[in-house]
Amino acid sequence: MKKVVISFICFILVGVGAFFSYEYFFKKNTATLASKQQTADEKTSNEDETAKLASPLTEEEATATFRKLYDKLMNRIDELGQENGWSSSSNPADLETLQKGIEPYASKKFREAILPNIIEDLYCECDSFVMPHPDLDIRLKLVESKPDYFKVRTVDLADEISEGEQIFFTVKKENEKWKLDSFNQIQAFDKPLNITKEEAEKYIKTIYPSAKYLKEVQLENTENSDKFDYDNGKWFLFYIKEIDNVYAVSVNDGSILYDVPDDVIPNFIKLEDNSTY
Repeated sequence: MKKVVISFICFILVGVGAFFSYEYFFKKNTATLASKQQTADEKTSNEDETAKLASPLTEEEATATFRKLYDKLMNRIDELGQENGWSSSSNPADLETLQKGIEPYASKKFREAILPNIIEDLYCECDSFVMPHPDLDIRLKLVESKPDYFKVRTVDLADEISEGEQIFFTVKKENEKWKLDSFNQIQAFDKPLNITKEEAEKYIKTIYPSAKYLKEVQLENTENSDKFDYDNGKWFLFYIKEIDNVYAVSVNDGSILYDVPDDVIPNFIKLEDNSTY
């Protein structure tokens, strides 16, 4: 009987010990698993955040960033010129002052390698520009995008100052800020701009809001061709209601032709009769 009682007590003690051992190890393992899961979740979250921060800009983000950046850079260049009374002919710009002034918007490469080559003509009282003056509302496209830089292309349509060109801008992230790094220009006579009908219409409506598209025509050079020479290319015809006339926009360089040959104007346009087309 005594042995039975002792055996029973031992059984109870072993059971209680097993229970507490189970409780201890179960809770410990559960806590360890939970901790590991939390660590894994935090790591995933951090990786997602890092990936998000390192992701290349989308076209919408890149073009918006470039618009703001270039506007600020050009405004700052003008402000510095006015503040210091710089003039290429009488009071040349100071390189060091200009470099410091545009530092928030221009990369080290631009300030040290490009700026010294254009500073002499930057504040020139002449009908030319050493810094591009792009028509961003006509064309602005993303060419390449990486986490630390992106490249966009745009155009400067031909007018009395420009002969028309395509421009590539490279923007680089420096000290966690986007800055202009370089630009490259390709003249329209070397590589046509290939202006679309939509681009031509948008452009001419900035000057003549009533412009209405008529058609596309091919104009060939002749012995009597004026300075435009018609480019031996395609032109988009537009009727300008407010002045009752027909003008054309060049596909090659975006220039406007004000003296359109009569033989390409549609018959239903009667300019002499003040047509209400």
